[in-house]
Amino acid sequence: MKDVVALITGASRGVGRGIALSLLAEGATVHVTGRTRSAAEASLGGKRAGSLEGLALEAAALPGRLVVHHCDHSNDAETERAAEEITAANRLDILVNYAWPDYEGTRCAPRF
Repeated sequence: MKDVVALITGASRGVGRGIALSLLAEGATVHVTGRTRSAAEASLGGKRAGSLEGLALEAAALPGRLVVHHCDHSNDAETERAAEEITAANRLDILVNYAWPDYEGTRCAPRF
């Protein structure tokens, strides 16, 4: 997969992070977006563990190339900036849209 270019939104934690690491392990170039930059930032406000910085540390040992874009997708200007940076590469083979607006502290119950 060394010729594959991917974009994973919401890759600082959870499934997005796992997919990014899997693609990196296969040698892909992986652009990631996330709103949590560091472990210290993740600990604020009761957020779950995981950050772009932590992802970058894990990715350093993998053969793929990681490109980090700090982005809160609830902010249109940040999303547009990240999209411009990513499209400057002129190629995208895989898109995994895993960004989630806000699950920290949210109680989701099914309604029937």
